[in-house]
Amino acid sequence: MKVHQFNREGISVFNESNLVTELHAHPALEIIIAKQGNFTLHTSKESLINIQYGLIKPNILHRLQAENCECEIIMVEPGFGVLKQILEILNTPQDKKNIIEIEPILQSNIHRAAIENWSKAAQLIATYDERILHCIHLIKQNKTAKSLLLANLAKKVHLSPDRLSHLFKAQVGIPIQKFIIWNRLKTAVAFILKDQLNLTQAAHKAGFYDSAHFSKHFKEMLGIKPSTVYNSRIVQDLGESL
Repeated sequence: MKVHQFNREGISVFNESNLVTELHAHPALEIIIAKQGNFTLHTSKESLINIQYGLIKPNILHRLQAENCECEIIMVEPGFGVLKQILEILNTPQDKKNIIEIEPILQSNIHRAAIENWSKAAQLIATYDERILHCIHLIKQNKTAKSLLLANLAKKVHLSPDRLSHLFKAQVGIPIQKFIIWNRLKTAVAFILKDQLNLTQAAHKAGFYDSAHFSKHFKEMLGIKPSTVYNSRIVQDLGESL
């Protein structure tokens, strides 16, 4: 795997070859670009066969088949308005498709919306309820703490746990517990990339109970075992992204 950018606050760009995943879902918008070859995307209701540029909406259960294909994968965090921009470029209603093949004529516009305009789009997160913004801040500040519980977060923002869960999912688009796990996964990956920790060390430091706990959630959200990626040599090209 080649890591072009890994920004724990919003956007990551990877290169991977011969990637085949199991069914998985994650909170990030995902854009896949075939640099060489073609790939196939499946959900429970849709399939896109032998394509070169595709988009998967956040929180959609899907699997990727990219044998004999080199892919660039762009993942953009929820809450930054980028998906809305892209769907406007594609002229695709949000409720019509979960995986979308992008025509060649639109690819440069999509890439620009995902990366170059991300910093502008990120300002849209300010439209969240102040209590949700505070929760997001607390989660990101305390993502390595095993004791980060819904009841504690609810108390800090003066909401009941049920009300916080409902409001968080309505605004961010995913359950709050899944958001916590996603941030811990990113933290563990950062420890592997930046601090050269092994999987077990990174899992513990990121707040997982053990490497098995980390691997379970990694596979649920990314469709592969972490050892599949990180047992091989990782080529870093990160600049100041971390």
